[in-house]
Amino acid sequence: MRDFKDEWIAASDGVRICVDVYVPDGDGPFPALYAVAPYQKDLLYLPASRHPTSSCWP
Repeated sequence: MRDFKDEWIAASDGVRICVDVYVPDGDGPFPALYAVAPYQKDLLYLPASRHPTSSCWP
């Protein structure tokens, strides 16, 4: 596994975001997964939050 930390990419609207990219060893093509959260990307976990009107929370 190769990883590229703190790579800056530009979205289609010009906004730049800092990402970590993980690439499997070997020749591609490989599927891509995209995960986003409004928290620091280096956290080991994402804090859970509940929206007051959410019916999806136990």
